[in-house]
Amino acid sequence: MSISLRYCLDYELRDLIRIERLCFAEPWTRREFQPFIERSRVLVAECNATLDILGFAAYEVSRGEVRIVNMAVEPVAQRRGVGLALVNRLKDKLCPWKRRVLTALVPETNLAAHLFLRSCGFRGSVDPNGYLFRFDVADAPPPTLRLYKPSGA
Repeated sequence: MSISLRYCLDYELRDLIRIERLCFAEPWTRREFQPFIERSRVLVAECNATLDILGFAAYEVSRGEVRIVNMAVEPVAQRRGVGLALVNRLKDKLCPWKRRVLTALVPETNLAAHLFLRSCGFRGSVDPNGYLFRFDVADAPPPTLRLYKPSGA
């Protein structure tokens, strides 16, 4: 499945709410999504073949971290790399000298999210409000340098 990641547009809010209702017992409302959409803080994953929205990640950016506030993937698209692509795009917003940490606060009861975040390289710790997952730039493997040989050489 080929997907594209981009920022959410106002008219796509209905799709986000639909996915949210499919994934959570207490879904976000239009009012909760609106501030993130206005500040371009919602990434959407779109299927290139059908142009359907398969998932989203709402996030906040502060001085030292990027925080995943809400994230969901349509049930039929789960376990197909959509969530991983969203998390990796958010990891790209990290840098050693500015924003070093990507965090997500997850309720203790959401085991699927715990397992998913651990598989993405996050480390979990107990927090009074749930379970806090952190991904630090220092934990990331160093970037690899690839040298390409010109063709015909």
